[in-house]
Amino acid sequence: YEEQKVSGIDIMLACDLSGSMAERDMVFTVRDKRNRPSRTAVDRLTAAQHVLKEFISGRPNDRIGLVAFAGKAKLCSPLPLDHGIVRYVIDQFYLAHPGGFGQPARAGYIAQDGTAIGSAIASAATRLNERKETKSKVIILVTDGVNNSGSISPIEAAKQATELGIKIFTIAIGRDERLSRHTAAVDTFDEKTLQQIADLTGGRYYRASSGAGLLKAFADIDRLEKSEVKRRTLQSYEELFPWPLSVGCVLLALGCLLHFTRPRPAP
Repeated sequence: YEEQKVSGIDIMLACDLSGSMAERDMVFTVRDKRNRPSRTAVDRLTAAQHVLKEFISGRPNDRIGLVAFAGKAKLCSPLPLDHGIVRYVIDQFYLAHPGGFGQPARAGYIAQDGTAIGSAIASAATRLNERKETKSKVIILVTDGVNNSGSISPIEAAKQATELGIKIFTIAIGRDERLSRHTAAVDTFDEKTLQQIADLTGGRYYRASSGAGLLKAFADIDRLEKSEVKRRTLQSYEELFPWPLSVGCVLLALGCLLHFTRPRPAP
């Protein structure tokens, strides 16, 4: 018997793939070969992909699933303990391309554009609810927009998640340009709704306006959502070598018998 401490938490990640995730406003501080710090800007999706994979790598004992959403929600992975498939799917995420400069137009990973936050929560909650034996269930929602698609509102989906005992952490990713440009003709963040979703379910709301902010949000969630349970594993060994060994002995005996009994050729 082996006794091992493992996590009793199931986590569904919900990642926004709407067109606004192409905005290059997420700044990370990286170090070059001489260990000198430098700042680099990437788009919101690239930042989310990087941080999601880092978060997954730090939770080897959790069951982690994945939902992607834009104008509708898509279940990309159930809740496996083997996280290789989840990281692989995250790497495959891409956004729509409008075409031009010699490149054809291309639909995104989710063909229908928009932001269906309510549908994403409902899809993730449905998958989590299938595992009745889990001690703790969590949804981490990463988005940069306002709900404008889907058949269920974010608040209604959050209320249903609360009844199922699911906690939701919401993260608004990207800079709100209204703070500097004083214009309404940009993407806005529905912070009130995201905060309400977190409050209803017992989670937390985070504002990640930079790469460092996004890393900090996931580090805080990683620290908060820790739970250990003991799992006993029985390892039973059965030796199978006698079977091929017996066959080998029989063949060896036959070989010796033939060697001593067959007539030798005449000189």
